[in-house]
Amino acid sequence: MESTADAQPLIVTPNVRIDRILETTLPMFGLDEFFANYDPAVHPVVTLGPDEYDAAAAKIVLSSSSYLVRVPGLVLVVDTGVGNSRDRLRPMFRQMDTDWYEQLTALIDPDDVDVVVSTHLHMDHVGWNTRLDGGQWIPTFPRARYLFNRLEIDALGDDSVTQSLARNGDFVADSITPVFDAGLAEVFDAPLELTAHLRLEPGPGDTAGHVVVRLVDEGRTVALITGDVFHHALQFEDPALTSRFSSLPDEAVATRKRVFAESADSGVPLLAGHIAAHPALYLEREGDRFRVMG
Repeated sequence: MESTADAQPLIVTPNVRIDRILETTLPMFGLDEFFANYDPAVHPVVTLGPDEYDAAAAKIVLSSSSYLVRVPGLVLVVDTGVGNSRDRLRPMFRQMDTDWYEQLTALIDPDDVDVVVSTHLHMDHVGWNTRLDGGQWIPTFPRARYLFNRLEIDALGDDSVTQSLARNGDFVADSITPVFDAGLAEVFDAPLELTAHLRLEPGPGDTAGHVVVRLVDEGRTVALITGDVFHHALQFEDPALTSRFSSLPDEAVATRKRVFAESADSGVPLLAGHIAAHPALYLEREGDRFRVMG
């Protein structure tokens, strides 16, 4: 199996280090299949590179990324991907076999992780919360606190989650419930400051309880881990372009515009959930649109 690991940390400052774990990169969805308001006249694919759009498959290319964050006194994993050995309904996610765990253990002992955060409870952000051991799903990080936004937990019975389970398979049963059964889950209300260097902030849209992870050093934001605030490069040119899988599309657009504007105005890098080509995204404005620098 060829490793997808990054050679170097993405972010290193005196008090913050962030490494990416890249689980997979695949052509996943047709444009109309993924975007609710896609218009080929407005969103031409000819401007996209092969790491953004697979012309032969006629599908957008998406990745699945996790982040290992180290700040003084705390080691945190943000988003845990799809996970291996899962009975998922979509063939591209079914019984995956990636080197995610090997990448993780090359960086840190899972026993040394203090906190696990899912930016939101979609299937591709919770998978490695657990791993298969002797036919049982057990927490991957046995000494960690797994933090879940109260809004996400309260929504587990909502239609949007029921539809997600119907599309994907029961990720709650294998990736969330075992964490609660092990007594490792903690429910929080956002915003939440974990340390002076790390805050969980509301970023609603993809789900109601979606959070953005803000990393701060010496009074300055050094990175935003954005989860599914955006999914694809087309959304830089048109932040109003919205995923069909976002439960609050209007709020998703507002959050996206706010995050893009902060990056462009302050120079803070965005660490995305699904864009492999640019591990750390630096944006600049082009009128009402944005583009990736470099």
